[in-house]
Amino acid sequence: MAKRKKISTHGYQNSGEKMEQSQEDAFRKELFDTLKMYGIVQVIIHYSGAGDSGQTDDISIKPETRDEMLDEKMESGKTIREALDEFAWRGIEENEGGFYNNDGGDGQIIFDVNERTVKMEHNNNVMEQVYSEYEL
Repeated sequence: MAKRKKISTHGYQNSGEKMEQSQEDAFRKELFDTLKMYGIVQVIIHYSGAGDSGQTDDISIKPETRDEMLDEKMESGKTIREALDEFAWRGIEENEGGFYNNDGGDGQIIFDVNERTVKMEHNNNVMEQVYSEYEL
């Protein structure tokens, strides 16, 4: 059964400082309000990593005809793409920090704009060993 955990992004800003909860709430509100204003109903951010590095691989939105909106500026001065990436990495670091080490992992972060919810689905890659012993 999958481990269910509410995504918290009460993590670090780009400067490495923790955001206060009020800042986090305002950031989340601005992001959802902006997505809704542009008619975006869903965002899916795919990410992966291994060997000590990780990255977002793709940001897809619905409806797809709104892709150009990702480069629009928000009130805060960030583009929607930058804000989504920042939100995603804070959630990843807080909930699965270090996933990119060793065999790595991957996942996706799904924003439901109408419900104002965010879900993270994550896979850790693990190397398995099976021990056997025989008398010869």
